[in-house]
Order: sequence, then structure tokens, then C-alpha cells
Amino acid sequence: MKTALLTDDNEDIVELIKLILEDSGYQLITASDGNEAASTCLDQNHDLVLMDLNMPNMSGFDATKTLRDNGFSNPIVALTASEAEENRERAKQAGSKRNS
Repeated sequence: MKTALLTDDNEDIVELIKLILEDSGYQLITASDGNEAASTCLDQNHDLVLMDLNMPNMSGFDATKTLRDNGFSNPIVALTASEAEENRERAKQAGSKRNS
């Protein structure tokens, strides 16, 4: 079974995405901040990472960069409510997969 790591500090978002991913055949692992996401993902090689960009302790930008710097090559999709182009560019530079 494919695994997905969902990193978000909003429990409502986690529950919504959990339903969608589990219906799509993924086993879902969750993390509530960037530190937890980076350590969890480096210990286990998840097939997909969904990363909130604005979280406590370590941002999604920094967690994504940490994962890429440590050789994680699977897709990392940035999640944000922000429409700012600056955030898109920062996420892309950190190593997120770009979705238009």
C-alpha cells in the first residue's frame, strides 16, 4: 500500500484530506509541524508528502528543503491558503512539486 505523509497543524484539514487519500488507496501518516514531518519522512520513505507551508516550530518551506537536502526524491506538494506568488516561488525553490 502506498503511504502519504500529511503535514498540517489544522485538524479539520487533516480529517478532510485523510478521507480523500484513504479513498484513493493511501495509508495516511500525519505530522503537525515541520520538525515532525522531516524526522518522520527521513525515517520512512513515503510515496507522497502533502506539506502545509505555515506551521509552528519549522515551516513547510524549511521542512521541504531539509527533506530535499537529505535525498528525499518523492513528490512533495505544498499546501497553503495563500495566493501569493512569493509563496509559490519559495515552495518551488525549497523543492516542492509545482502544480498549476
